[in-house]
Amino acid sequence: MSFYGLEMGKRTMMAHQAALNVVGQNISNASTEGYSRQIATLQAQSVYSPQYGTLGSGVDMLTVKRARNEFIDDRMVKETSQLSKWEVREINLENIQNVFNEPNDSTIRDSLDSMWSSFQDLANNSQESATRETVLERADDLASMIKDGYSQLKSLQSEMDGTIKTEVENVNSTLKKIADLNAQISRIERDDVTNANDLRDERDRLTEGLSKVIDLKVNRDNGEFSIIIDGRTAVQGENYQQLQTVPDVDNSNRLKMQWTDTKKDVSITGGKIGAYRELRDDDIQKYMDYLDEMAIGITDTMNEMHKAGFDINGQPGENFFKPIDTNKEIITENGKQQASIYKIYGNKIITNTDKPLSTNSGITSQSGYFEVNNIRISYNTSVDSMNDVVKKINDAGTGVVASLDPNNKLVLRGEKDNGYTIMTMSDGNGSFLQEMGIFQTGSTSFNYKDTSTLANISTNRSATPKAGAAERMEVAITNVDKIAAAKGKDTNADGIPDTSLGIGNGGNMLAMAQIKQKNIIGRYTADDYFKTLVADLAVKGDQSTRNYENQKSLVASLETRRQSEIGVSLDEEMTDMIKYQQSYTAAAKYINTIDEMLTSIMQLL
Repeated sequence: MSFYGLEMGKRTMMAHQAALNVVGQNISNASTEGYSRQIATLQAQSVYSPQYGTLGSGVDMLTVKRARNEFIDDRMVKETSQLSKWEVREINLENIQNVFNEPNDSTIRDSLDSMWSSFQDLANNSQESATRETVLERADDLASMIKDGYSQLKSLQSEMDGTIKTEVENVNSTLKKIADLNAQISRIERDDVTNANDLRDERDRLTEGLSKVIDLKVNRDNGEFSIIIDGRTAVQGENYQQLQTVPDVDNSNRLKMQWTDTKKDVSITGGKIGAYRELRDDDIQKYMDYLDEMAIGITDTMNEMHKAGFDINGQPGENFFKPIDTNKEIITENGKQQASIYKIYGNKIITNTDKPLSTNSGITSQSGYFEVNNIRISYNTSVDSMNDVVKKINDAGTGVVASLDPNNKLVLRGEKDNGYTIMTMSDGNGSFLQEMGIFQTGSTSFNYKDTSTLANISTNRSATPKAGAAERMEVAITNVDKIAAAKGKDTNADGIPDTSLGIGNGGNMLAMAQIKQKNIIGRYTADDYFKTLVADLAVKGDQSTRNYENQKSLVASLETRRQSEIGVSLDEEMTDMIKYQQSYTAAAKYINTIDEMLTSIMQLL
């Protein structure tokens, strides 16, 4: 038993030297990103002696563990994904705001105001060529602003498509690296004693970095590290799945994500990819649709008004803007044919729009109801004026907007939120729509799902506008003499002006200037519509900024908590270093003492 003390001293020195090495590793990596403080676990050793019972035999270093809290790690993965999402949204919503350039001087709203003002000037000076030139210039400025805004948004969509493709490639690369690390960690830790601490740190760093790009969940059941994306295990052990981007034929051929092996779509809502997809498909598309609706409303209404006037040569007005491109009247949706009608003109001229309808020639005294998109509108021609009926339709929220054209004929238009499509109409009790000329004589119903009912409605109609109307908006008139500034007079008693009031008349241009106060874009004036667009964008921008700042504070708080556990404190390491160094020195002195005792005993023999 004499050499027992030497062995115990040796073990003590070796254990504390190993512990000092751990301290050195911590100090070396105090500034290394993703490094987890390592802790040396020392354990007392003992042996059994028949003479003395259990005796201490020194100390061994059992293992080296990471200071890591998996609960905080999982929260960091989740919240980092959201932080990255809101950061991307904040930056890109600001880019979208820059497209509309509010509240600067050169905006669509300013171009609108300049155009209305030029109409007013021409109404007062209808013969001046310079004023006519100004009208075309201002209209061209507006068309260019709307067109350029649409093109810029479309370009942002394309850029985001490319970014999504690149990020998916990065995701695949990271998934492979994590699977490779799983394999290495499994080989190193096969003895259940050795811990691959540095490899685990690298795996955690890669996982957290991956969460910035895509939303995921981490699973550590049964000691196996797995990553789950959209409900499917993307990494399990050393096995991993890959993602790919392919054109989405149902969404303008924009890229969508799917699993490479199963070809099933992958839904991503978090991280950079989730933010880019949301911005591309929801936000940017929404503002492109806004511009489309603005272009359609302005083009449609102004062409309608301009064609009601007469140019400087006494000829009827032509289209002011190039006509809206439309789809075919009959389209195929989900394998079935259906009618796609945006606008229907009646043929009944209402002389007194503010007086009861029955005071107008050819309108009977009746009360009843008609239906638009299955919503009932009640009326009484002996009480209601044409303006009253128009208001009833618009207040009912039918998805169809009613108005009167320049000759006071009833016009029905499908709203944007209804796909610019009139779906159903019927003269339920009475013959109002028939008398207005919306229905053909003897017809009482229309249903877009039954294409044969197209024969029941007025032939003076147009199909649903094609997407991208804003991108194609352009002034049609090139000759200033073709501007129809003058109003006309009815010489053949059909209620429609057919002869110009002369080149000195600016009545029609005054009517076009007054369009500024009319609801020409759905239920809004052009100015109010643009204000609504800008306000909506501002709210989204403020929301993103607020959420980003809140999320940043949350992640910073979590990081502070995590660093309190995994971060290297040089003061603590210095304390441990002194403790282990002194223990090492004491063990050396203990060995020296045992050596002297053994020497003395040997000399006595």
